Amino acid sequence: MRYLFILALGLIVYISFNSTFINPYLFEGADKIKHFLAFFILSFLFFRSFEDINNKFKFSILALFAVLIEVIQSFVGREASVNDALASLLGIVLYLLIVKIIKENTRENL
Repeated sequence: MRYLFILALGLIVYISFNSTFINPYLFEGADKIKHFLAFFILSFLFFRSFEDINNKFKFSILALFAVLIEVIQSFVGREASVNDALASLLGIVLYLLIVKIIKENTRENL
C-alpha cells in the first residue's frame, strides 16, 4: 500500500507542476472534481499506509501538502487557486467523514 501511496504522491506532484497537463475543461468545475478525487484517493492510501501515525497528524500533513502544491504552482508558471486547495481539502475531509461513519456503524452492529 505504501508503494501505491508514493506512486500517487509522485503523480500528483508531477501533474501539478508540469504545464503539459493543463487541458481544456470538460465543464465548469471539472478541475475542482479532479482535485477532490486526487486527494480523496491520496487520503485513502496515506491513512491505510501509515496506520501507526496519529490521524490528526496525517490530516495536517495532507492539508499542508494540498496548500503547498498551490503556493508552489504560483512560482513555476502555473496559476495558484484557493478554490483548488479547498477542493483538495474537501477530498481529505470527506474521506475522513466516510471512515468515521463506517467505524461508528460497524461498532453498533457488533
